[in-house]
Amino acid sequence: MLQVLEAAHAHFMRLVAGTGRTKPLIGYVFRNRRQWAAFTHRTAGRATTIYMHIESGGYERRGVFVVWRTTLPEVLSVIAHEAWHQLSFMALKDHLPAWLDEGLATQNEAITWRQGQPHFTPFRNAARWSVLRLALAQRRLIPLQVLVRTQAGAVILESSSDVQIYYAEVWSLMLYLTHSRYRGALLKLLQAAQRGQLTPLLLRAGLTRQEIRGLTVRWNRRAGPLLFRTYFSPHFAPLQHRYLAFIRRLTSRWPPPGEGHRVR
Repeated sequence: MLQVLEAAHAHFMRLVAGTGRTKPLIGYVFRNRRQWAAFTHRTAGRATTIYMHIESGGYERRGVFVVWRTTLPEVLSVIAHEAWHQLSFMALKDHLPAWLDEGLATQNEAITWRQGQPHFTPFRNAARWSVLRLALAQRRLIPLQVLVRTQAGAVILESSSDVQIYYAEVWSLMLYLTHSRYRGALLKLLQAAQRGQLTPLLLRAGLTRQEIRGLTVRWNRRAGPLLFRTYFSPHFAPLQHRYLAFIRRLTSRWPPPGEGHRVR
């Protein structure tokens, strides 16, 4: 568990260069969901209703992650996912919209052990890959312009299959942005968040400081598309076309093609 947390920290530092040291970070791993739920009811306030819809895994709230034990590989995957959220909350001056924060967190979920050390292998996330492949076949993929304005907390209240499709799509979107011509733009966006340079952009777009600090649904609905258009493409259609081609290629076989290679 400690090795995975250290690996998650190292991964974050590689993506967000120049991040200073954070204060000690807190996480809870409970024996079972009953203990996890009791703690959540005592501490999460109004957010408890949303968290109780979580069927497996856990959550991060205000820089603290709270998970419960399942199998060892599963709990390590969840901890690595939530560690991204924890570091993002503590180390960045600006919060990231849901599509970006959740997408980056999913890149920590697939863990390969080499000579006793954990390595993140995001292309080999079999659970996300399977859901994405089925959603493509069933024509249930979420359009890009909808995906980037969707609040993760709102998705949790929907059906289990809708939740899984959302996370599979932000996983594949982040794979595409990280391994394509857009990687530089992604790193610039993360640097801007680390320096607090996103807030002025959002204020000019009509959001208030209270909405930005409160991570409201309106903030996510406005910030998600705005940051996507600003840093990646002013128009969704061309990028949607290339991204869909990437999904088709990604789900064409297992293990997925493209790992370790730059995509178009």
